[in-house]
Amino acid sequence: MQPLKGLAQNVSVRRNAVGVPLIESSSFHDALFTLGYVHASDRIGQMVTLRLLAQGRLAEMSGADALEVDRLMRAINLKKSADELYKASSPRIKRFFEVYARGVNAYLFRYRDKLPPDLAAQGYTPNTGKPRIRR
Repeated sequence: MQPLKGLAQNVSVRRNAVGVPLIESSSFHDALFTLGYVHASDRIGQMVTLRLLAQGRLAEMSGADALEVDRLMRAINLKKSADELYKASSPRIKRFFEVYARGVNAYLFRYRDKLPPDLAAQGYTPNTGKPRIRR
């Protein structure tokens, strides 16, 4: 694997016997960035689907069959609640979210042309290049 951009020091990722990632780092920042990257490598399809679901945008990926669910989710407005919680968070917590999101984005950027089968089958390409969490 090529080194990740965005890390200050070396990070080791191993998997235990059942595939759970074990991240070793001397820096919390690097460990959190790597956690975002590893989560994306293991579950990007699920992460994208749940994000679109929570935002009431699932039809963008799944088509018209998801419009009723999107209407419900927009009425519930989880995005507004998430934005309010984020805005109320301390600068330290916001930084943690941002570092984690940069790790996710690093994965999306690196594999932008090699989507996992679940996303490729949907014909959906997740956005890359900017933080997933808004200020």
